[in-house]
Amino acid sequence: MGLLDGVSGLLGAVGGAVTAGQVQIVINQANIPLTMLFSRLYLKVTDYRWSQYLGASVIIVGGMISAFGSSDEGHSRTVWVGSLLIFLAVIPGSMSNVYKEDKLKEHNVDVYYLSFWVSIWQTMLSFLCMPLFSLKHFGGVPSVYTAQQSRGLHRLATVPSCTLLTLSRF
Repeated sequence: MGLLDGVSGLLGAVGGAVTAGQVQIVINQANIPLTMLFSRLYLKVTDYRWSQYLGASVIIVGGMISAFGSSDEGHSRTVWVGSLLIFLAVIPGSMSNVYKEDKLKEHNVDVYYLSFWVSIWQTMLSFLCMPLFSLKHFGGVPSVYTAQQSRGLHRLATVPSCTLLTLSRF
């Protein structure tokens, strides 16, 4: 679950660097029809009504029009590859939602406990992928900051925690 959420976050962050915010919001609505699809395939849910299929279809068409069909000024910083990455980010997120639902029903697991461990794995994957975010093609900052970040991470890792607690009081 954490891996799926982490991949979703990674793709969303990379695509988000070159996609306008309003386009990201509309594309993220694909989560609804994709969750329906994965629920049907994985959980064998078959009792959707025609109005639910119609709503999912409207969401898909609206997302496609928003992502690829407009050339307004608000979309000027949107690149089609970014929109595609945002959409691809929704796929593992939807899969994770369905998988979580199944496991919560199957096992008597506290939702907060599960969310804690999912976030731990998601955070670890995100930290492993963090160097990618400093690259220019992924919307990163100039390389000057990379050296500063490296020195800061080294300093954070070598300073005793009691010193950090003392400094946090100021």
